[in-house]
Amino acid sequence: MAMLAGKKILVTSVTEFVGRPAADALAAEGAQIVASDPSFADADARKAFEAENAAFQAAEAQTPDALAAEVLERFEGRIDVLVSNDGFPAIRSAVDKAHPQDMRDGLEALATKPFALAGKLVPAMKAA
Repeated sequence: MAMLAGKKILVTSVTEFVGRPAADALAAEGAQIVASDPSFADADARKAFEAENAAFQAAEAQTPDALAAEVLERFEGRIDVLVSNDGFPAIRSAVDKAHPQDMRDGLEALATKPFALAGKLVPAMKAA
């Protein structure tokens, strides 16, 4: 029997970094996967991803609140694991030439959004 049979998992930024390998490994162990990605805001990209990856459902939502709501709806109120695979492009600049907005954008992508998403999903995880 697969170790994760029946577990419900969200993998973010599935087309980047370790998203796809993580989703593949989790699905191979029996997990049900909803995958999110910035590119999935486009309906054609979502459909193409699902056509190539029949084991996954592609989420349309892009904000933490909307993504959590969509995942909980798809999984009927239950989620067991969040794989937060979010990233942000490295901006290499001397501190005296760097733009503070780049720092804000990086913190938003790497800390604030994942934190907000986890905060929306943890109550369902605790219940599971």
